[in-house]
Amino acid sequence: MTSSFLHPIAQTCRDFILEQKWLLAPNRRIGSQWKDQVNLSGTHTVNVHTETIKSAALRIVSDELVSRGLEFASGVRSVLIAGKVLEQLLEAGQLSYLHHVESTDKLAQLVAKSIDDIRMADVSADHIDSSAFEVTEKASDLKLLVQRYEEELTRQQLMDYSVCLRLATQLIISGSAKANLPKSLVVICPLEIASNGLERAFLQALENSSMKFVSGDSVSPTESQPRFVASFQRTVGEVNEVNAVLQGILKGQSRTSFDQVEILHTDYSTYVPLIHETLTSILCEASSSVDDLPVTFGEGLACIYSRPGRALRSWLRWIRSDYLQTLVVQMIREGLLRFENNDGPGFSQLGHRLRELPIGFGSSRYRDRLGEAVRQARADIEMAAAREDKNEFTAGYDFGLAAFGILNDTIPLLIDGSPQRRSSSLQILSAARAFLEQYARSVNKLDHYAKDKLLDDIGGMEKAIANAPEISIDVWDWLEQLPVESRILADGPRPGRVHVDHIARGGHSGRANTCILGLDDSRFPYRGGQDPLLLDFERKNLSADLQTSGDANRKSSNDFRKLLNRLAGHVSFSFATYSLASDREQFPSSALLDTFRLLNKQPDATLEDFENHVGTPRSFCPTDASSFIHADQWWFSKMAAEMDSDQKSKMLDERFQHFGLSRAADQHRASSEFTAYDGFVPAAGNDLDPTRAGSRRVSPSRLETFGVCPRKFFFRYGLGIASPEEHVVDSEQWLDALTLGSLIHEVFEEFLRGLTSTNRIPDLSNDLPDLQALLHRKVAGLRDVIPIPNQDAYQRQLQRLEKTCEIFLRHEETHCRATGAVPWVFEASVGLGEDPSSVVDLAEPVPLRLSDGRVLQVGGRIDRIDRIGDPDSLQFAIWDYKSGSSWGFDASDPMKQGRKLQPFLYVGMLRHRLDATFGTDARVGYFGYFFPSPRTEGLRLQWTTAELASGDAVLRHVCDAIAAGAFPATTERTDCGFCDYLPICGDPFQIASNSLLLLQTSTDKKLDPLRRLREVELRDGEGRP
Repeated sequence: MTSSFLHPIAQTCRDFILEQKWLLAPNRRIGSQWKDQVNLSGTHTVNVHTETIKSAALRIVSDELVSRGLEFASGVRSVLIAGKVLEQLLEAGQLSYLHHVESTDKLAQLVAKSIDDIRMADVSADHIDSSAFEVTEKASDLKLLVQRYEEELTRQQLMDYSVCLRLATQLIISGSAKANLPKSLVVICPLEIASNGLERAFLQALENSSMKFVSGDSVSPTESQPRFVASFQRTVGEVNEVNAVLQGILKGQSRTSFDQVEILHTDYSTYVPLIHETLTSILCEASSSVDDLPVTFGEGLACIYSRPGRALRSWLRWIRSDYLQTLVVQMIREGLLRFENNDGPGFSQLGHRLRELPIGFGSSRYRDRLGEAVRQARADIEMAAAREDKNEFTAGYDFGLAAFGILNDTIPLLIDGSPQRRSSSLQILSAARAFLEQYARSVNKLDHYAKDKLLDDIGGMEKAIANAPEISIDVWDWLEQLPVESRILADGPRPGRVHVDHIARGGHSGRANTCILGLDDSRFPYRGGQDPLLLDFERKNLSADLQTSGDANRKSSNDFRKLLNRLAGHVSFSFATYSLASDREQFPSSALLDTFRLLNKQPDATLEDFENHVGTPRSFCPTDASSFIHADQWWFSKMAAEMDSDQKSKMLDERFQHFGLSRAADQHRASSEFTAYDGFVPAAGNDLDPTRAGSRRVSPSRLETFGVCPRKFFFRYGLGIASPEEHVVDSEQWLDALTLGSLIHEVFEEFLRGLTSTNRIPDLSNDLPDLQALLHRKVAGLRDVIPIPNQDAYQRQLQRLEKTCEIFLRHEETHCRATGAVPWVFEASVGLGEDPSSVVDLAEPVPLRLSDGRVLQVGGRIDRIDRIGDPDSLQFAIWDYKSGSSWGFDASDPMKQGRKLQPFLYVGMLRHRLDATFGTDARVGYFGYFFPSPRTEGLRLQWTTAELASGDAVLRHVCDAIAAGAFPATTERTDCGFCDYLPICGDPFQIASNSLLLLQTSTDKKLDPLRRLREVELRDGEGRP
């Protein structure tokens, strides 16, 4: 036993062995630690009961509570009552200072705190003097709030803590308290634990009473010398503070027993999760369960670190976002939801399957889309079973049926059980309880305890609201904050375990090693701001017992000095010089510098002296390889201290194969040779060659992909790499580009079909109402399929669509009258396997012969074919609608070095079909792009067949390069702008520059087709720098 304040406890236990004793402590856990230390010193703590001031007062007034029919009001109940009083007074217009504010839960908490502070300072409503306030109206408001609060307590037959203390003090003074107290009771109060006037008055009454009262020695922090050996350290980032402490415990020169270590911190939200996660990562490999980590947390763990806590918060946000699809997908992927009878698909697969469905948001859409997915999967299975060639389908492949079935059985029921935004508070709480019980997944002890704690807290709130239904509270916000504020598994020091606690509560365990984390100036000492409702000078004027922000700051510093007086053995002080989370530099706190000066007897020591003493900040790479706690730290340390660059490379290559492959790739790319690391894949060239006999149909978009970037072509069609399908909701846009384009094509096709059936051409003045009516019908149909994120986005897009229709009609009328063109065939399907609906349509692809004799099997869908001239004319034109901008198109360069092959290919496709239908006299006059959007104002780009003749050479270059297996990256960084493979390739500028340099310097003949395609000349010089 080392702390002097424990001596009165030990002496009292020796003097009064059998008498019942109350040990008054800040909390019961600290009191238990005091008793443990006394017991370890050889004095038995027989019949010693740990009490707090609150529990002692409640014991004394217990009979009075029963006789008066009163109930003790918890803190939550008091805040609810204060909120109700505030709301009633605001609605009645009885508040003059606060009349302009809106009643919220946060304001109710602020008001409740001010009321509690005033009452705990033993200031009655009648003693709230207006002269003490900056604004007299504030005084009248606070007086009225306190009065109404007290009246509401009386009406609901409640007693809050302040009333309890007053009554207990009165009973002690009058002698009536003896009936509720054991005979010969001895009260031990070794430290000053009262924090307000009523608590001090209560303790004073106990001390002045006839019972035995033992107080501790009042030792000034500056009067006693520290009884510990200190060390100081600084680290890069808070995570390395934790790593350094655990390294000292696990890998120090003399390994320290866990139960001889106490870790104190200044910031729960930062250090407790780091300690828990680091210990879990270190020790989980040695055990199949992380339930029994060798650590206890005095403050407990927040429920948000458990699956039920995260599930509850995610579920609430999902509901409040109108069931946004991405949120429920995230819940599933994180394993937060429980699915009944799921022995098949894992959480990742369930999330993937849900992600690919076009749901977006909206509760009604989940049931429809999931039902459709189940039906489609069953149809796909039946179709696969009916196929003669089943090689494409692996045995037992279910097309996602199992996953969709599980989701369909769970998600709609989950939605049905979720509350509506206008549900009552009790309905919302009941739904949250049902969600936790039925759907929140629990795996380990942390999860089970968290679920029980959350259910208990929800039950407490249900009871509070049921007892006072008129109380107003935002239950949505309360529930969402509950997992953060609710704590579980709080425990005191236990054998074989490190103990972790806050610096304000710690240092009572008597352990030989204490580590104090987070002593930077942003965290310690605590610097609280003023109460915005009850300012510091107003508190001083009202009562000396009302604590100000300055008092709180001084208390924080004084408590730290008292902590140092309690500690013995070895104490480590640390802070992070740099915050990795906020990316900013940090400095040691003033308390840490003062401690350094005191312990080193250097009262004038500067920050520079401290930094020189501490040395280099510890980082992720320990200077001593023997002190590592993670395998990566061992590697970092070994590489930094023992290896030159060649040894590092060799070690990395042996340990991590991808390092060697990466280095080899860099070396090959630096040479002038065209290798696999640049994109030379001859086997893929043979497989992907569109002119190879028996090759599959190719579309213009497929060949254009190669023209944009050969590497992208190889990734997509050679390796089959594709980004996951996902329906992303854009709050500023209703329809995505693909859906918008499809809608415009559908509207234009149906409108023009109606005109041609009556031998009419577009007429703006007569046809615009019909065209826009058709548009509105199509839009109405899409509204049932695609949810509208907000009305502003919907109206903006609808106005653009209406403007597009007007532009289209005006320019079509002008074009048809000027050229004599008449729309003839729409959405012509060639090679797509569809039943023909016009003379142009063909289920099979058409052969397109190049000038060198090679043949491609081509297919696609032609938006529109016009007949030019009279009805018997054999002159035709192709039009392709573009709903976006004209970026990437060039009237003087239709092929764009292979990036735009559609004009040449479509002309060839149509020529083949016209020859088969009308003979060789039929001609394709031109191909054109039509941009009817408001951004382009009806721009038309068109080229005659003769102007597109260069497409043959371009296409031959493309086919030659594919056949040669040459798939380097593009030479233009602008091609990378919206590429899905950008995360694989890296910096567009560097990649394009390297590819261009490869074409310019490599003499490999396999690159000749690409050089001709990109119009790049081979230059002198060897290799690429």
